[in-house]
Amino acid sequence: LVRGLRNFDAKISAHRKAVVQKYISKPLLLGGLKFDMRMYVLVAGGSMGECPPLIQLCREGLARFCTETYEEPNQKNMHHCMGHLTNYSLNKRSHKFEHCGQSMEEVFGDENTSSKRPLTVCLRQLAEEYSDFDIEAFYSDVQVIVQRSLAVMAPVLLSRT
Repeated sequence: LVRGLRNFDAKISAHRKAVVQKYISKPLLLGGLKFDMRMYVLVAGGSMGECPPLIQLCREGLARFCTETYEEPNQKNMHHCMGHLTNYSLNKRSHKFEHCGQSMEEVFGDENTSSKRPLTVCLRQLAEEYSDFDIEAFYSDVQVIVQRSLAVMAPVLLSRT
């Protein structure tokens, strides 16, 4: 992790490979851990002259968690990647990485604290930790993001048919 372009230039010249993303300064945490969510969208059909495409948002997905408790980044902890980055390729090396349970009850139970867990479990846990978190409002907001993203992509999608 780096702050500013000057540090980035020094870091990239030494390693040649990098992941570049905007860092969220006050991330939503679950149990003190940073996490990300993966959701899947099916887009089928919709070529020129046909009906609009069928768009389906899958309500299940994946939540990936850091293995170290989040601390606001500073010069002393910026190298603690497992508290700042949710990448599986990094966190799987941690002795704190938790594998998912074996049974459906363990996997989909609200007690699941694994480092990779079903999205629906994560959403229920968020609703438990944050009383103002509304799961259905979350899905509605994601649906709007999907619709807007596909609207922006429509000219490209239509030109390829």
